[in-house]
Amino acid sequence: MKVKSGIIFFVILITLSIYFFNPMKIQPSQTNAVQGSSTATNQEIANDVKNDFDLKLYSNKETYKSNEPIKLWANFRYNGNQEDVMIIHGGDYITSSIKQLDGWFESFGAVTQDIHTSQIKRDIVYRKEYVKSGGYSTDDPNRAFYEKFYKEKDLLLPKGTYKITANVNFNLGDLVNVDIKDSKDVPGYGIKEGKDFFIQSELTINVLD
Repeated sequence: MKVKSGIIFFVILITLSIYFFNPMKIQPSQTNAVQGSSTATNQEIANDVKNDFDLKLYSNKETYKSNEPIKLWANFRYNGNQEDVMIIHGGDYITSSIKQLDGWFESFGAVTQDIHTSQIKRDIVYRKEYVKSGGYSTDDPNRAFYEKFYKEKDLLLPKGTYKITANVNFNLGDLVNVDIKDSKDVPGYGIKEGKDFFIQSELTINVLD
């Protein structure tokens, strides 16, 4: 039997983490489940479908003003043959990132080392609103901007063109107990041979003065 390490996903290392998770526990994700899909007006949509799983990324519109809150969300759906499936993931299984294509701004979703499980029911849309997550270095020349950015509730971006990315990263294997001797900080769980899934959707938005 082949067992993968308890550290099952790529972890984005950041100097300052904006969100903290309770490590060393197996617990369901907090991603909200809603039936149906959004009907926002003039929305921009990006879609990726892989092996019975569907990820759609939405923006309320393609162009915003610099003082206008930006609305982003992702919908994740399983439409396979089973009534439900259990997925294994680190932190939340839906993460988002923003990268400015014509400037310096970037904000990447952080992923934790702890192992979580979520039961995904067939044909139920799991919706995740964009939540700020990421970090910055204390010597970053744009530190003042990032401090304000992460404190504000609304998503406001300066003038520019931005690539928005939503990711779903999980495994369909089974959890097993493993003896990990290299680190006391890693939970004693691994994954029996299973299939890894990485699904990604991207879209571009513009922000004007």
